Amino acid sequence: MITYKQLTLAEIFEYRTKISFCTIGGILRIVDEDKSMKQKFEEKA
Repeated sequence: MITYKQLTLAEIFEYRTKISFCTIGGILRIVDEDKSMKQKFEEKA
């Protein structure tokens, strides 16, 4: 039987995992956009 405390800990852990994945994804997306911006800038120069 899962107690209320265990359930909340599991939910919190899952939530934190999703948040960290979103954060990593956001950072990678920013880095990718930064690289493409630099490439466009170098092509113009």
